[in-house]
Amino acid sequence: TKASTVTDVVELSVTGLTSLHSDGRTAIEDISFDIRKGEIVGIAGVEGNGQSELVDTILGVRAAVAGTVRLGDTDLSSLTTKKRRSAGIGIIPQDRHRQGLLLDAPLWENAMLGHQAQKPFARGVWIDKPGAREITQKIVDRFDVRTPSVDVNAVALSGGNQQKLIVGKEMILEPSVLIAAHPTRGIDVGAQAAVWDELRDARQSGLAVLLISADLEELIGLSDTLLVMFEGRLVAELDPADVTPKTLGSHMTGVAVDAKDRVWTLNQTDPPVQVYDTDGNFLFAWGDGLFKFPHFIRINPEGNVWAADFSRHIIRKFTPEGKLLLTLGTPDKAGADATHFNRPTDMAITPSGDVFVTDGYGNNRVVHFDKNGKVIKTWGTLGVAAGELSQPHSIAIDSAGLQIGRAA
Repeated sequence: TKASTVTDVVELSVTGLTSLHSDGRTAIEDISFDIRKGEIVGIAGVEGNGQSELVDTILGVRAAVAGTVRLGDTDLSSLTTKKRRSAGIGIIPQDRHRQGLLLDAPLWENAMLGHQAQKPFARGVWIDKPGAREITQKIVDRFDVRTPSVDVNAVALSGGNQQKLIVGKEMILEPSVLIAAHPTRGIDVGAQAAVWDELRDARQSGLAVLLISADLEELIGLSDTLLVMFEGRLVAELDPADVTPKTLGSHMTGVAVDAKDRVWTLNQTDPPVQVYDTDGNFLFAWGDGLFKFPHFIRINPEGNVWAADFSRHIIRKFTPEGKLLLTLGTPDKAGADATHFNRPTDMAITPSGDVFVTDGYGNNRVVHFDKNGKVIKTWGTLGVAAGELSQPHSIAIDSAGLQIGRAA
């Protein structure tokens, strides 16, 4: 059990952040979260679900069409990427060769990247080569970058040492917030452990970290809070102490595992329902044309399949073979009464078959159905205090009862 280092001081606050792809499609939508001093917030999700676009929008590389980014008391939303970096945001990019290094340049030049206008790398408008070489040597010593000299080109280093150089150059200037995108991808176990130790030590010293990774063990082991991205939205908030890679994966990908250890996936392309064995071998599929925006999939105790259609405002129950058994909500009609959803964001199923649905966008409520689809109760009051709901995105049942996570 790790001792909490999380304070009450919010370092990075992202509110309602939305951005677009170049063709006008939504890249990320209505993203909201806070990161406090001494906290690591992990972002889980299958790659391609908006994680890189989120990083680019926070940094100002990609323009936001709505929402704000605040660093402490400073609104960064209208600032350039350079000014956001100077204000105190560090970045470990997801691709060290394309985004983090000049492979044919010496280490001291690489250490300057992103900081070349700041001391000790610059003196006025001029590059301070002695200052740059001196701090690069400090990075090499502190972060155990194995190299004979700071004048060696980056291409000569192993992948692990290249990554330690990138981590070191971002952390040595003591940013307020560090965005770490896949910080241990493609490096050996020893370098991975070194990077993890640096992140833990920095958190202990009060650094706020946004961790994006495809390594579920890394996310669970390092994070204080876990958020899940799916199709450019945050769809769940989880406590790392209570999740396993299996349960985290089910939130990430629209995945469920049945009693026969078959892996059920719900996909954005036809056929949407695809089933695999645990080694990834395809078994069967169904559902062509049934969904506009497939959102999550669950298996009930009887082995039937529940699947949500976010855009059609419904959740449906099918047999394992794809025969429709029951529809909750009214197809293609949003609403707030017992027969309508606005946007069903998640569901939990009791051992007896009762269903609890979070209707998170607009309605801010939970709807309780019996196993036959009869509404038992709805509840929810908009707010952020204990007992109130604000965009409830995830729901689970444990021995203590219902656990509800919200997006903001």
